[in-house]
Amino acid sequence: ITAHPPPDFSLTISPTSGTETSTKPDTATLTVTPINSFTGTVSFACSGLPSYLACGFSPTTLTPAGAAVNTTVTFGVTSAASAHPNSGARPGARPSPLVALALGFGFLLLARTRRYRHLFSATGALLLGLVLINIVACAKKSTPETNTITITATSGTISHTTTYTLTSSK
Repeated sequence: ITAHPPPDFSLTISPTSGTETSTKPDTATLTVTPINSFTGTVSFACSGLPSYLACGFSPTTLTPAGAAVNTTVTFGVTSAASAHPNSGARPGARPSPLVALALGFGFLLLARTRRYRHLFSATGALLLGLVLINIVACAKKSTPETNTITITATSGTISHTTTYTLTSSK
């Protein structure tokens, strides 16, 4: 009697690292290769992502039929962080300087009345200075964040993992 090894699969990712920005998601290719006549359906999951990022797979499941098959994993900003980019959901997000700029110009317009000219001129100048400081601070690039993402492929009781190093510019 000859014992045959059980069906299994291997999991690889290419490339093993990449960079995501708020306007450009990052992608990689996962390859599932059957071993010992494996034909099960494989599903995927990610862990280790910061709260403002998500991952998705296309297709979401794979069923190798004697040959290696691929899925694309995409890493990108979550819909909540996209819908409210200044909500603080994404680290490094700052309030829009346009609000402070509008307030500053409003005060400058009110300063044209003689009665409040000195009060509003000083306040307007202060707000304008704060707006300029905010614009300069927003223009500075923040330090990119690097995360090691674990991708798990599962079929029944068989599970394999691989890692992806994702650099995310805030």
